[in-house]
Amino acid sequence: MGHVELYEGALDARRYQSILALNLVKSAHTFWPSGQWWYQQDNASPHTAGTSRAWFHTHGIDVLDFPPWSSDLSPIENLWNDLKRRVYAHHPQTMEELKHFIVVEWQATQLSFCSHACLSLPQRLQLVLANKGHKIKY
Repeated sequence: MGHVELYEGALDARRYQSILALNLVKSAHTFWPSGQWWYQQDNASPHTAGTSRAWFHTHGIDVLDFPPWSSDLSPIENLWNDLKRRVYAHHPQTMEELKHFIVVEWQATQLSFCSHACLSLPQRLQLVLANKGHKIKY
């Protein structure tokens, strides 16, 4: 798994780009040392800000266009749900405990879980097509 970046407060475009600068390329090159790779993100305003788009362009990173409100087609949503379930199973009582369990459970995340979520995308697309473009429960 790549590095997890914990922060408090709101995520704005400047903070987002700082997180990307510290982590994205390094993590991507760990998993794909050579060849093409793409970055997928949702349409949150820090992600789609002009300065963020410029950051990706400047760093030569290809970003996949992603339709809004399509969490059923986003493998990362499966990871966030799984991570949240595992973190809250510890019943953290303080912010420090919450941060601690996020790091512990992030490190415990199996790459096979992420791989399965990504490899299931063609099946998800077929289900969305069968559902006439409407959301599916996944």
